[in-house]
Amino acid sequence: MADVGVAFGIVFLAEIGDKTQLVALTTAGRHGAVKTLAAFVAAIALLQTISVAAGSAVGSIFGGRAATAVVGGLFVVLGLWTWWSADGDEEEMPKGLGRASLLGATGLFLLAELGDKTMIATAALAAERSAVFVWLGSFAAMVAATGLAVVVGQQLVERLSGPRLARIGAVVFVAVGVITIVSAVVGG
Repeated sequence: MADVGVAFGIVFLAEIGDKTQLVALTTAGRHGAVKTLAAFVAAIALLQTISVAAGSAVGSIFGGRAATAVVGGLFVVLGLWTWWSADGDEEEMPKGLGRASLLGATGLFLLAELGDKTMIATAALAAERSAVFVWLGSFAAMVAATGLAVVVGQQLVERLSGPRLARIGAVVFVAVGVITIVSAVVGG
């Protein structure tokens, strides 16, 4: 059981302030806390399963500059999409587009975590400790950190207009995307 606590502590601290929390925060502002958390919990379960099952090999499979640049590009695309749709209303969107944007954000969340520090930390822990306990601890940590971002996103929606929050999120998405691409190009 100590492995659960170790995995929780390491993964929670590594996840705080991560780019995927930005995805959770802005997605919750648009789709609501319950839908966002439900979608992201499924992604987290898959991520932690991959991390534990694949161990350190995941970093070599999904790592590298090319993968980092692709994730950065996806952040830029999500930022532009968010900016473009800031004045749109979910009810005015064609049927299914609201669900599609939630699926897209969930996919980005999943891709952004591939090869990330929390995934690598989970894989490293699983190589040394009980895989089941590491999965439980890392899963709980990711859900807790993502839940925190979702709650903050809901609070921001109550304080800021939808279009203003969407545009702030769009600018931040593009900035994170550009920084991620630059880090991939310069090898940082």
